[in-house]
Amino acid sequence: MSKTKILIGITICLMFLTMVGAAERPTVIITFDDGWLSVYNKAYPIMQANNQKGVDFVIIDPILGGWSDFTQRSQLNTLYAAGWDISSHTYSHIALTTANNTTLNYELAASKDWLNANGYPGGAMLLAYPYGDYNSNVIAALKANGYVAARTIEASTNNMHYNLSSPDIFSLKSYEVIGGQDNDTTIINQIDNTIASNGLLILAFHKIVDTLSANATNAETEFTTSDFQKVSNYLKSRNVDVRTLSDYFGVVPIITNSPVAGIPAAPKNTRSDYTIERVYYIPAETQPIEVATPKSAETPDLNIQISSGGWVAVNNQENITKEPEKSIFEKIVEFLRRFYA
Repeated sequence: MSKTKILIGITICLMFLTMVGAAERPTVIITFDDGWLSVYNKAYPIMQANNQKGVDFVIIDPILGGWSDFTQRSQLNTLYAAGWDISSHTYSHIALTTANNTTLNYELAASKDWLNANGYPGGAMLLAYPYGDYNSNVIAALKANGYVAARTIEASTNNMHYNLSSPDIFSLKSYEVIGGQDNDTTIINQIDNTIASNGLLILAFHKIVDTLSANATNAETEFTTSDFQKVSNYLKSRNVDVRTLSDYFGVVPIITNSPVAGIPAAPKNTRSDYTIERVYYIPAETQPIEVATPKSAETPDLNIQISSGGWVAVNNQENITKEPEKSIFEKIVEFLRRFYA
């Protein structure tokens, strides 16, 4: 073996080892619970100007109901197109541990299916627990419904990074931002701790407002626009990785079919002129929408089926599975094997 080859091999190994040291960078994931309109009106412009993306954990009920204080389809489309995750905060924001199995599975399946069917598959497999409420039964239901990770409001004590194989992947720790208690200084302190440990910080916000409510209870779910601007600017100035959860985990959309326990089974295809490629359960209160591209003559029939709360066919989207990423050392071994072959 020539000295040149040996030298090149050593150089490449050193480059890989340098990458190992830099693999885990300080990372901040900015999340928002409930889907308040202020996420779009206040937080999004600030983060967009600083080239930052976030995670909007939305409740489906306010979207379908057109509630004025919550983000609607047009705003969600803008966020999603800008690279945000639009993720699940369940269908109607109930305490999941108090629900029976039928209701629990409906809350999870209907939310995820709606996100997938309406164009937000990138973050549909991620969930934030309403009220931070979960237990082993809830986690089992999450797995059965095809979720891959869930965020709590439990505080992290070590800022450790996660991967999809982490044993606590369904209990991701976060820093819940409390209005009247937190401000730009307290959040920046958390960021500094994360930088010092090369760790991960998941921030959990709710509303972004110009002025905190006079009522202390209402103010708890608020954070001022001016303080949020300072936090966003600070993250940019420190060159911290600000990522979405789907980007952080490297997950890709996997569209799966319900049903699970408690969700009605899809009907068998009995029509020779129409192929059901994939189905979703659409809740009864959903307004008639076209989620497939049937022949013109079939459109009224499809819309009746949707509005009546049945199963519907949608355009086929292939399941995509991402192979587990090799460790840096496996990559080194593989490269050297090829190099010296």
